[in-house]
Amino acid sequence: MTIDLVDAQAELRAGVLRAEIEIRATLLSRDGLVALGQSQRHCTVTGVDSHDPPSVVYRCLEQLARDLAGCWKQHILS
Repeated sequence: MTIDLVDAQAELRAGVLRAEIEIRATLLSRDGLVALGQSQRHCTVTGVDSHDPPSVVYRCLEQLARDLAGCWKQHILS
């Protein structure tokens, strides 16, 4: 699997951090030459703890990972 970062933005306004991340994931065959599927995912997370910016970004990445896992599970089982 390859994961490409398509877009990422973060904004701090009035002590509130907003993070947006967009990725494109491609599931490849074992030899890496054949793309078996592709999915694009986006998340936006807003957090009020501007003292811990990584936690806001981590929540966004965690959401993307869950979405992607569900997508591939559904793709493989269908």
